[in-house]
Amino acid sequence: MGTPGDKAFVTALRGSLVFCRDDPFLTDPKKAFVHEPDGLVICRDGVIQAVGPFATLKFELPPEAEVADYSGCLITPGFIDTHIHYVQTGIIGAQGYQLLDWLNEYTFVAEQAFADATVASDTARIFCDELLRQGTTTALVFCSVHAGSVDALFEAMWAGSDDLVSEEGRKNFLQTRNIAAADLWKLASEPEIMILQIQQAKEAADRGVFGAPTMFVDGEMFFGNDRLPFVEARLKGIS
Repeated sequence: MGTPGDKAFVTALRGSLVFCRDDPFLTDPKKAFVHEPDGLVICRDGVIQAVGPFATLKFELPPEAEVADYSGCLITPGFIDTHIHYVQTGIIGAQGYQLLDWLNEYTFVAEQAFADATVASDTARIFCDELLRQGTTTALVFCSVHAGSVDALFEAMWAGSDDLVSEEGRKNFLQTRNIAAADLWKLASEPEIMILQIQQAKEAADRGVFGAPTMFVDGEMFFGNDRLPFVEARLKGIS
């Protein structure tokens, strides 16, 4: 547990908490499971800092903290699904057969449709939305044998499938956004710009940057599109 710092963007969730403090398969389940009827989860810049009874932790909240009150509702950690096939979304609840009959008459037939990019894209989007809506935040997801089914899943999850690896892909990306690719390429090839790129890449690596988008606000690193709300909130707090 930690006490939120003064400069941090602090939020909190209040409600009935259900979580594990230990592995219920390796220890006494009665000791592993925790139910806090009126609990509080304190987050600092999107990272959980403290969990426990509201009556105890409420004194750790700074006056400006945003508290989302879900009293009467259950608050649990995100679920982890260790085996799920997104390409079988359309046959959930299909009639029960023996395994081989079920595979031949339902599963393989349904998965053949993922040769169609539109089917793959539409299903992947529904699957990802439903996964999050049900509280599943981590999953080992299986696609079909079609490469497009994999691309569709990543596009649905990460909101983009532009080719930024090849030169032609980068040019197309810029042109669709009305950016003069030729001018930008010419500028990027200037010696002083190339030196600056090398320097900035080294600086980024030294600061722990490992991917894009990465943003720093007041010395704190934020990585990924899902961190943008926290960046916005931190900027508002600073201003």
